[in-house]
Amino acid sequence: MEVLAILFMVIVAPLWIIFHYTTKAREKGSLTPDDEKMLEDLWKSAKGMERRIDALESVLDVEPRTRPAGDRPAADRMM
Repeated sequence: MEVLAILFMVIVAPLWIIFHYTTKAREKGSLTPDDEKMLEDLWKSAKGMERRIDALESVLDVEPRTRPAGDRPAADRMM
């Protein structure tokens, strides 16, 4: 009886769990329209923040004394 319990725990249970979650993932499918809208909004926000950061860095780079040398972006330090 102990052998059957061990075989169940070692072979059957892991396969059962794998197949269960594989089936759940297939049922879920892709993103919902609400998820796609949220993802698009996040993408737009990230792009806007990136533009603002680039603008701020260009302003700070015009006057070197406003930014210590160690705080410059890595791309600027290589040049």
